Amino acid sequence: MWIESSNTTQETQANLTNTQESQSNNTLTKDSPLFIYIQDYKLNFITKLKDKQTTIKIPLDTTITKDKYNNINLQDTKLLFLSFIPFKDNDEANNTKAQKIQIESKDLEKQSITKQFKIPIIEDFKENEVVRGWRGETTLRLRECIGNLLRETYLGSYLTEYNFVYSKEIDEQELIAICKLSLAEVFVKVGIERINNLEVQSYYDDWYIYGILASSEYFYNVSFGLLKMRENEYPMGKINKDSSEPGIAVSFISFDMQRFVECLSKKNYGEIGSIIDYPIYAKDRKKYDEILRKYFGNANSVGGYFIAELYIKKILSINSHSNIYLTPSIKSNNRIQKFLEEQNRIKFGIYDIKHNSILIDNPTNPTLLEKNIILATHTGNVNMYSFAAEIKFHADALLDSKSYMNKWYHSAIIADMGVSEGYTISFWQDYYELNSQLVKEQMQIHQTRIENGNYNFN
Repeated sequence: MWIESSNTTQETQANLTNTQESQSNNTLTKDSPLFIYIQDYKLNFITKLKDKQTTIKIPLDTTITKDKYNNINLQDTKLLFLSFIPFKDNDEANNTKAQKIQIESKDLEKQSITKQFKIPIIEDFKENEVVRGWRGETTLRLRECIGNLLRETYLGSYLTEYNFVYSKEIDEQELIAICKLSLAEVFVKVGIERINNLEVQSYYDDWYIYGILASSEYFYNVSFGLLKMRENEYPMGKINKDSSEPGIAVSFISFDMQRFVECLSKKNYGEIGSIIDYPIYAKDRKKYDEILRKYFGNANSVGGYFIAELYIKKILSINSHSNIYLTPSIKSNNRIQKFLEEQNRIKFGIYDIKHNSILIDNPTNPTLLEKNIILATHTGNVNMYSFAAEIKFHADALLDSKSYMNKWYHSAIIADMGVSEGYTISFWQDYYELNSQLVKEQMQIHQTRIENGNYNFN
């Protein structure tokens, strides 16, 4: 959990030992998060006490000078701040109720040092949401990986940790992160207007970076992919550009974040187009990424619901008024037309067949029924369970023997949901059948949490 510098670096292991237990009503235990801040480099560490002590590895950039005997002199002195209250931000320690520990120059010559500290009595300590979020290693790890990526690479010049949102799984782990800014918005920040003669705001405004927690074999321990969240662009004057049909696509082909960052840093914008296109276009028998496939192939994963919620928010934010006008393809999809007629019987006037629009009473707080209608009229899935089931279906299909057929494989490697698809019914489309085992499985696992609004997407 240490950040390696590109300069000459010495690593010192600091053993921090607690000599006093807190006597406050809000007792800090061995599982309480310990926030450590290195002032010189503005580096943050989050760790736990184990048997009243913890160990961190400190990177120390040193100004190297040599005496007349050619011995190296280490001049630096480092300060650690220990706190039991979360940091104010990435660049500043929360020094309230914190204490300072000084690492002296003589300590830097040692590979291991021990420093004592005392846990203060904190009368106003509260187990707030931020502290609870840092409790388990697996809970904080994905945020930590994304945070390190942004702090240590050129990408952090344009994106912050606040540009990413996360979802907690059923077991409270965070396994998926999605960038709230589209690729077009990222490029605008960088100053890129066109890539390979394509206007970024016309062609990349619907594509977003997502990441799944992986292993050390992956760039910053995260497997990255791309997903499309396109609104209905017919009324927006974007016809004949990228596409006008609304829909969502989740690619299981790896997005090479490392090359992407390198190209941004070197201003090699020409190569960026091929890096983006690789996971977007399913051709030439491209290999899927097993981390991405396995995550969405797990019926317990909440990723599908997370994406659905973010997409619905996007649609509602674009349509600030209550009426949302729909793609003409709605009129051609008999299955969706039948669904909308049924919803009109439940809530009269929610679908205006004459103007081909739907009415949302409160766009800032839509009901589950209204969310399902937005999905149905934009992705072709009449509820969230069908939507998540379709993504899982694609992920599972990659392991099916039919994957050896190019058409089947190319259809499976990107889960593409839209109202202009699925006019015909076949055994390949069980996700449209609400009584199918595929959809029932989703309902059995997720229905209670979805209907009670218990999933934590933030």
